Amino acid sequence: MTTATLARVSIDKQTRPAYRAEVAVRDAVAQARLDRTLVELVNIRVSQVNGCAYCLDVHTHDAPADGETPQRLAVLPAWRDTDLFTDLERAALTLAER
Repeated sequence: MTTATLARVSIDKQTRPAYRAEVAVRDAVAQARLDRTLVELVNIRVSQVNGCAYCLDVHTHDAPADGETPQRLAVLPAWRDTDLFTDLERAALTLAER
């Protein structure tokens, strides 16, 4: 891999509105006291859809620390085809893919 492949985008400097939106979402999640497992599932699924390797690396590292299982992480791309996810998680994943 080249250095360019591994370069991280400084979202706070390059796309200020996107950064502000990310901070607002992070604050709303904290205020709502959402389950961290649910939040990481959504983060991972959004990163899969967006194809962001950096974000996938961060969130797949964080998810097990928040209680997520390797089995559920492995089948997350096919979440509609398994009964491993709750109704609440399915609703959140549906919204994440829109």
